[in-house]
Amino acid sequence: MNQRNLGNHEVRAVTFYNSGNPGFIIVGGNAEGIFIHSIDPNSSAAANGLTNGDQILRANGQRILGRTKEEADQMLKLLGGQLTLHVRSMVDQYKVVVGNGGIGDGFYVQAQFNGDGAKKGELSVHEGDIFSVTDTLPENCPGLWKAHKLNAKKNEEHVGTIPNKQKAEQIAVKQRLSLGKSPADQRGGNFFRSFRRSKSAERNSRNQDEDEKSLPQLNSGIVSYQRVVQRLSENRRPVVVLGLFCDSVISMLIRDAPELFEVPQEAVESPDSTEEPVNVKVIRGSCHRGRHCLIVLTPPAIEFLQQKTDLNPIIVYISPVSKSVVKTVKAKLAPNYSKSAGYLYDEAVKFEKTYGHLFSTCVAYTTDDWWFFHLKEAIGSCQNQPIWRTLTDDEVEASNEAELNRICPKVAVVPANQFRPSRDKTPRMSRTTDDLPLHSQNGGRIKLLPPIPPSAGGREHHRGKGEGTDIRNDKVDGSNRSILKQRQTGGSVSSDQVGIRSGIAKGMSVSFDQEAPEMQHHSTGKTPSTKSKIANSMGHETQL
Repeated sequence: MNQRNLGNHEVRAVTFYNSGNPGFIIVGGNAEGIFIHSIDPNSSAAANGLTNGDQILRANGQRILGRTKEEADQMLKLLGGQLTLHVRSMVDQYKVVVGNGGIGDGFYVQAQFNGDGAKKGELSVHEGDIFSVTDTLPENCPGLWKAHKLNAKKNEEHVGTIPNKQKAEQIAVKQRLSLGKSPADQRGGNFFRSFRRSKSAERNSRNQDEDEKSLPQLNSGIVSYQRVVQRLSENRRPVVVLGLFCDSVISMLIRDAPELFEVPQEAVESPDSTEEPVNVKVIRGSCHRGRHCLIVLTPPAIEFLQQKTDLNPIIVYISPVSKSVVKTVKAKLAPNYSKSAGYLYDEAVKFEKTYGHLFSTCVAYTTDDWWFFHLKEAIGSCQNQPIWRTLTDDEVEASNEAELNRICPKVAVVPANQFRPSRDKTPRMSRTTDDLPLHSQNGGRIKLLPPIPPSAGGREHHRGKGEGTDIRNDKVDGSNRSILKQRQTGGSVSSDQVGIRSGIAKGMSVSFDQEAPEMQHHSTGKTPSTKSKIANSMGHETQL
């Protein structure tokens, strides 16, 4: 067990054999760390120095630090045979995790699919929802994550479970099929059967080929969750103004602070385009110039900006409050507008009730001009609030790897096959050609001995050309020899334990130089000449 000091915490390399059950369970997660818990005192892991409270940093050289509990559990189950864990004792932090029920995960995800919570305790998931995941392996059962829904409505459950990444990807694939395939297209149905791993026996090879071609296309680009993190915006965010008299409000903002706000000079929204209903390039231009881009958009275009781009628009809604307030504001901002104040108020109430979930902030109209100052303050407050920014897998991996290398630099790990315990504890008296060394431990060369002729009491079966002989119960100078199957040159060779100390190479007996006198004397009682002729299995002679 190698040891290395790092501050007050000692990093140790513990090696033991993992036969499928490592002898412990893990607690914690990516936020608190992965810890050894409930270790079996009679296990190989305990015998080699692992204890409860050890934090796992690496497993066979692979990073564990920063992994979720679900990911770490899957990795440890796959690493069979020799297992080398780099750990450090973190008892105080381990006790905190255990006191919290073994929970130690902590990260944010944004959903990219829709799903209804069918069972009790399951949260409904809608595209764009933000979840704080606290446990990726509740009760050590994979399939669900414990999470808090950050943008839940008042009548929605805030705490519950959501599908894990694998289940969510299955849901996303099914939704893509339902949206992209018509009922008449039978390939969608075939794919569902393949997806559930229950292919019909009657499906012909042509349909199978079509399914295999369509499968990668359906799975490509499937994203169930995106890791997100809160960050302050580096640029000024676009501002979408909603509510009554929004055009007049935008003009007032431009006149009041032209250094902060601007209106794009070309059309931003393209209602005819379903793939990209908003000209994102125009909006980015204003942001890069250090100004808020003031725009008026429809709800579908707003959803596109919120869910499909990283612009993080500020959606400001100006509420009418009452019919009397609408009448007063209309007289100032739109005196020539033909619609009545009552009609405008009713329409505004309907709009607010339907699309209120899109709003970043709300400002109420007043009979005086204080609403305008409140509007500017609300925009400034939203600009200074952290926003959700997408984290790529490479960013997460680089951050965790840098932290791990600071604590425990990566070292080479001995391959697992060099630590495999022998199945047979008895001494071996014979070898096959597969495990025969080229040289002995003392550097001696391998010598090939003449083949052993069958005795009269033995039995020889000729199976025709190309087939070897089968010799059973042969006598070799008084020594019993068990079954020997001899094949033609280049074929495979196998044998049971042989009563003499020798190996078998392609049907020929072998010995080492240092063992030759003993073996030769045992077999013939004479010392043979240095050179001898032997016959191989094909009847040719080889000069040594």
